[in-house]
Amino acid sequence: MIIGVTGARSDISSALAVALQSSGHQVKLAPPSETVNLLGDVRLVQAWLQESEPDVLVHLAGSKPPASIRDMFANNVGGTCGLVEAMNRAGSGARLVIASSASVYGALRPGEIATVHRALRPANPYGWSKVSQEDLATRACAGVRPLTIARIFNVVGASHDAYSVLPSLVGRIKGYRSGDVLHVKASNCVRDFIDVTDVASALIAACDAEASSGIVNVCTGIPTTVMHLAQMISDYLSKPVRFEFLQADETDGDVLRSVGDPSQAQALGWQPHSSLEVAIKRTVSQLKTLPISTMV
Repeated sequence: MIIGVTGARSDISSALAVALQSSGHQVKLAPPSETVNLLGDVRLVQAWLQESEPDVLVHLAGSKPPASIRDMFANNVGGTCGLVEAMNRAGSGARLVIASSASVYGALRPGEIATVHRALRPANPYGWSKVSQEDLATRACAGVRPLTIARIFNVVGASHDAYSVLPSLVGRIKGYRSGDVLHVKASNCVRDFIDVTDVASALIAACDAEASSGIVNVCTGIPTTVMHLAQMISDYLSKPVRFEFLQADETDGDVLRSVGDPSQAQALGWQPHSSLEVAIKRTVSQLKTLPISTMV
């Protein structure tokens, strides 16, 4: 199959392109936004679609924090609108796979695991922008083309990621000096970390499905606290660290728990295979100089 992919500079696109080629698919990456702007003249996107003729289009392009609220809504919602309009104008019959986010669920109760049927209660503007993106895509594709919405949880191991919780902690722990205290914010937050290679294979499973797969959670279902992640990194680096773990609460705007149920993705024949330990190892080897983030 010919698989078109938007968002060539996203954290996921590189891993997806490699995995698609390894699976025997032909990959057509959309030109960068400076050339084909989903918020601009849709005729440019239309021309790319007519030239590439994808059987399936995976839409990864969009914005996330620290982008402004305006940019997140413009790119996540407006960009999706422009893409669907271009597909219609091009006469493309491609199935559409939208990369959404676990942020649509908001905070879960202690012990809760988010199923795809759970009510959506985003806790931040990014989550609301993804809810709006999902709603627009669902309405625009109804009766026109099959649609799969992939709600992706906390991605780790991406080659271009230097700012999320895993690489930030790796950088700080690598730079730790004996006798110091390393403060870790939001250490009680629970996350469902999933390796970027498993995200790529889940998206391929959605591409290979013969029809719409509806909504799937791309996750492991395994809860991990930020505290435990920091300790795992310290152990892997064989670097004893004097941590001070700071607690978060919902009044700080933090989502305390985000863990998903992968059942719908597993129904496509997909299973996550890469462990968090593998992602830590890859992150340590990939990132030589890391900024020290104030996020963790």
